[in-house]
Amino acid sequence: MNSFAIREIFANNLRFFRKSHNPPFTQEKLSELVGKNQNYIGLIEKGKSSPPLEMIALIAEKLEIEPSLLLEEKASLDNLKSFNKEDLITELSSKIVANLQSSITNEIRNALK
Repeated sequence: MNSFAIREIFANNLRFFRKSHNPPFTQEKLSELVGKNQNYIGLIEKGKSSPPLEMIALIAEKLEIEPSLLLEEKASLDNLKSFNKEDLITELSSKIVANLQSSITNEIRNALK
């Protein structure tokens, strides 16, 4: 993967997580939080600037995410837009209930032996 692709992935992920934050951050607000001028985040999101590692860590901290999410190709804007938290919660809840039912059944069987 070349540096342009990484920069584009980072820019898309930054934009997505900034807008997805609750409440959403403007570029200006995020720039203030990381101690930079208001154009700083805009330049990164346009792919015209790349932040140093320390700044990536600080941006991630302010966005309340792991820094690695800003660099993951699978965490691209298009992929994350289609991610449905409710579906994931439903799926995980079903798995938890099934596991609990199985564990309880096994415990009852063992207790009755």
